[in-house]
Amino acid sequence: MKKFIIYLFYKINVVLYILLYIMSLKLFQSVKIIERWIAYFRQYEIKISPL
Repeated sequence: MKKFIIYLFYKINVVLYILLYIMSLKLFQSVKIIERWIAYFRQYEIKISPL
C-alpha cells in the first residue's frame, strides 16, 4: 500500500512538473512576443518623431 501511495505521489509530481514546464514555455513565448511588439513600436516611434 505504501509503495502505491509513493508511486501515485511520484506520478502526480511528474504531471505537475510537465504542466509547469508547459506553462513556463508559454509564458516565455508570450514574453518574447511582447518584447517583439515593444521593439516594433519603438521603431515606429523613431519613424514618427522627426515629423
